[in-house]
Amino acid sequence: MKPLYKNLILLLVCLGLAGCSGNLFSILDQAELRPPEAVVLIGEKEIPHKKGSFCWQSNGQGVCADTAGAEALTSDTKPTSVPKDSLIKINYEEEPSGIHVVYLKDGTEYKRFSDKFDFKMPSEPGNYVIEVLARWRDRGDQFIAFKVKVDDCIVSCGTKKTSLLETKETIKFQLLSLEHSSSDKLLENSLCIKQL
Repeated sequence: MKPLYKNLILLLVCLGLAGCSGNLFSILDQAELRPPEAVVLIGEKEIPHKKGSFCWQSNGQGVCADTAGAEALTSDTKPTSVPKDSLIKINYEEEPSGIHVVYLKDGTEYKRFSDKFDFKMPSEPGNYVIEVLARWRDRGDQFIAFKVKVDDCIVSCGTKKTSLLETKETIKFQLLSLEHSSSDKLLENSLCIKQL
């Protein structure tokens, strides 16, 4: 009689594992039900962002996830300093069919526009939360959010950001040594001078 109990226990364990593996595959399928990844750039520098709520469907399956709004979602992140009027670009693994961007400043809507994958930061200095809602026709949508600090005293020269005073002093020194510079360095310096 003991072998019968062993066989029964073995059968129950096998059935339990088979049932669990079905759930495991279902969980793995859901893990692949995610919107395309986004990369937020200013020049070549990546700006960190947070993923917000989304709904996504593929092959007859769908998943939705809710998060806090843009300001609450980014409350624990430090803003990225950007020059005023600088150009922000968003690249997605798969281009959305539509995009909607909202600038929030001090908890209120500052600016809103649609269908632009690159957009200028405001001229007005301050901290902004940027919310981007992307939609993919018949597939789903997702919002991302990030914080920026628009600073009128930052000039972007190459990849280095300096204060206006530091930049003027640097350019004075570089102008004195231009006859020893390469043509690439000369072009970079002239671009910095134009930004001043």
